[in-house]
Amino acid sequence: MNSLPSIYEYGGEPVTTSRAVAEQFDKRHDNIVRDIESIITKLNSAPNFGAASVLNFEGANEPNFQPVNREFAARNFFLTEYTDEQGKPRKQYILTRDGFTLLTMGFTGAKAMQFKVAYINAFNRMEELIKSFNSSDRYRVQPRRITTHKRRFL
Repeated sequence: MNSLPSIYEYGGEPVTTSRAVAEQFDKRHDNIVRDIESIITKLNSAPNFGAASVLNFEGANEPNFQPVNREFAARNFFLTEYTDEQGKPRKQYILTRDGFTLLTMGFTGAKAMQFKVAYINAFNRMEELIKSFNSSDRYRVQPRRITTHKRRFL
């Protein structure tokens, strides 16, 4: 495991990549991609009730369930490409904090726990940095479109 999480700004939001997660957690990238695609499939086919839904505690004496839908996957996992060492295009995902959290919930062990906490702290620091830049017109962060076909992403 590497010591520092890789968190970036994308569209005014802190994100990481599937490759960074694989590297940081000492996992094969193809296995991380497989796990992300499994999560996306489950989210897209989740029923709109019960345990597959999101708990909402706001404004209620009792928790109620809000449906999980395709929008969650679309908001938190972005498919993109990078070019590998052999010049071949390969897929990777950009993950928001929520996407990262959902993916890594199943990672176990003391080192995994330490690294999840380090990632959460890094997401929080990046979010504060983005907010501080956005609070000033001089440093306003503009959403960027990332193109990865000809160059290496992140």
